[in-house]
Amino acid sequence: MKITKIEPQKRNRDRRSVYIDGTYAVGMSLETLIKLDLFEGKEVDKEELKRIAFEIEKEQAENYAKLLLSYRERSPKEIEDRLKKRGYSEEVIHRVVSDLNEVGLLDKKRFARMWIKDRLGFSGKGKRFITMELLKKGLKREEIEEAFKDSDFDELETAKRVAERYLSHLKDTDPLKGRKKLYDHLVRRGFSFEVIEEVLNGL
Repeated sequence: MKITKIEPQKRNRDRRSVYIDGTYAVGMSLETLIKLDLFEGKEVDKEELKRIAFEIEKEQAENYAKLLLSYRERSPKEIEDRLKKRGYSEEVIHRVVSDLNEVGLLDKKRFARMWIKDRLGFSGKGKRFITMELLKKGLKREEIEEAFKDSDFDELETAKRVAERYLSHLKDTDPLKGRKKLYDHLVRRGFSFEVIEEVLNGL
């Protein structure tokens, strides 16, 4: 088998269409074409075709991962899970995550710090809630604890802010019932029992 023609694609001049034995075979970026050392007249066997298929799948998976990262920081597990849903092979996923780690696009510490900041600032969640979220996203407890130490996390102040907002819904509620409702609300948001007691006692 021989590569008989390589030409720029009409809709994207940075991509190339590759023809083998006169028939369109595959499209790829110019970067991948150069990486694979493909050129017109080159003979290719089945092993070479497998290598080409792998690199193209990897290119597609990496582009999708970078698109996800353009919206917000992600943990390696999040990227792995999203790529699995897209049907990419384990080997491709491993290579993509490894490469993104190497160039600094995936960073567990940075992800954890940004997640904590977001959940505190916009969602008003407690440490227990945030910890459970980060565990599900593939971080270890020691990594999460380190991220909390590096952040400006103040669970008591966050709980007070959440309680003050919630109190506006309890104006006409019996004090004892209101206290129970506020307690349950703070528990659901993942605050520690010690912090909840301190907030309630301060009301």
